[in-house]
Amino acid sequence: MARTVMQAMVHELLTLFNNRVSLEHVPNVIPELREVVLSPETVEFYANNMYNNFGDLAINIKAEVDELQKFEKTRKDLKTLSTRSSQCSLSLSLSFVY
Repeated sequence: MARTVMQAMVHELLTLFNNRVSLEHVPNVIPELREVVLSPETVEFYANNMYNNFGDLAINIKAEVDELQKFEKTRKDLKTLSTRSSQCSLSLSLSFVY
């Protein structure tokens, strides 16, 4: 059984040509993503995984998603903290008015 790597999967499923992937056939794709450059020089994740098999690729995708979820949670927590801080400042200001 041949070992299928990310580069081959992208080439077979999405047609990789001159480091470009056309997504024009994808319904509702935004104009900026109709054609994307996918090269190891410009996309770090691709550079790190282009020769990984499906199993290793899946593990690394999960790690990236987990990292993104942590970042989003931190961002959300900071926004909540900022909102609470603003509410406290407003309450303090209003207490001085009254």
